[in-house]
Amino acid sequence: MLPFFNGYKTNKYGLFLYFSMIVNIIGGGPAGNYLAYLLAEKGVNVKIFEEHETIGMPVQCTGVVTKDLFDLIPKDKKFVTNEINKVEVFLDEEKAAEFEVENYVIDRTRFDGYIANMAKKAGARFFLGHSYLSGDEKEICVKKGGKIKTFRGDILVGADGPLSRVARENSMVKSRIFYHVIQAVVKKKNNEHSYRAYFGKFAPRFFAWKVPKDKNTFLIGIGELCDSKKKFEEFMEFQKIKPAEIQSGMIPVYNPNYQVRKDNIFLLGDAAAQIKASTGGGIIPGLRFALRLKDAILYGKCYNNKDKSLMMNLRFRKVLNRMSKRDYELLLKIMKRKKIRKIIKEYDRDNAAKTYFKSAIADPRVLWFPIKFWWCLLSDKF
Repeated sequence: MLPFFNGYKTNKYGLFLYFSMIVNIIGGGPAGNYLAYLLAEKGVNVKIFEEHETIGMPVQCTGVVTKDLFDLIPKDKKFVTNEINKVEVFLDEEKAAEFEVENYVIDRTRFDGYIANMAKKAGARFFLGHSYLSGDEKEICVKKGGKIKTFRGDILVGADGPLSRVARENSMVKSRIFYHVIQAVVKKKNNEHSYRAYFGKFAPRFFAWKVPKDKNTFLIGIGELCDSKKKFEEFMEFQKIKPAEIQSGMIPVYNPNYQVRKDNIFLLGDAAAQIKASTGGGIIPGLRFALRLKDAILYGKCYNNKDKSLMMNLRFRKVLNRMSKRDYELLLKIMKRKKIRKIIKEYDRDNAAKTYFKSAIADPRVLWFPIKFWWCLLSDKF
């Protein structure tokens, strides 16, 4: 049950504001900050607790997003560092195809700070350097330096990343599967409007990448289910790069059946594994789920982890993980067709269901892959 409101007030437009509800959000990443903004804008008393002293640090993300981001957050040069118009696809060491895309690279520290400022202006309060220790929707216990503090509340949101302590403390986590990602930041001139994706031997169960952050810097790395450090070193050796700055992190694999609500405790973003399994991207899904969670908190609407686009991305990943080099060659041959290229550019990976079904209509050979690997689509095994 959602809390009863003890009273109300109105803003200058005569709209009711829910001033008696207290929402404590653990984690100051994009999803948590965006939810804070959405709720604070409606007059909710929102507090965000972030364990680090700086929003957006440490960086554990390439920051590649599609144009869909700007349907949610206004496009701003403050955080957009580059525009990508081409992706080059490699099978093992050889270039196999290239496609036109409309992607952007964002600076995660600036982007996270941008949304945090939106939330602050709406009235949300930030508590930086505060680590969540325990607690539920009624009261949380946090640590700042050596001091323990308690805060009461009505709703608790865990937006505290893939190893969510909120989820663990409230028994909302069972077994999860993670991709381990490692990337290097390289200061070197590059083709700033094209990024590379490597499939095959360097990362058999995911992929490797080379992403231009701007014309003088690129990010290069891999993601894998296991042995990621060894595979990263092999990839660096192939690229003839000796990394000076390394970033690493974990990407939880999406599962529509994860428990993301327990009474008035909710999970959001990476904490709920709301991630595109095909690419590991979680920024846009996290923001979209924040909109859904806002409606659940304010209006009592349903909130669960089911999502058509993320489910389609999960199916893609299951199939990709089992494809041979010959399968990849056939897939890329189909994707090179003019009609398919147009669909890929228009609908991209954040609209996976539309992309797939429109591609299947344009070329029925697309249906061959789920037919060939039907057994893995019916299995819970990843």
